[in-house]
Amino acid sequence: MIPMACSLFGINNDLAAQVVTVGFIISVVQDSSETALNSSTDVLFTAAADQAMQSPGAERQNAI
Repeated sequence: MIPMACSLFGINNDLAAQVVTVGFIISVVQDSSETALNSSTDVLFTAAADQAMQSPGAERQNAI
């Protein structure tokens, strides 16, 4: 889609290929960052829940 749009505006194919490459690299970095953030928040949530369950006086509830 990007090469077609570039041809409509008179941009050559080499530049269109570079635009596609940069977009691909950005999407890979973005996906990796989102996965890392999601995993780190999962670890943080699990640690907080575990610590809350191990504290004195914590009531245990069954998960539904």
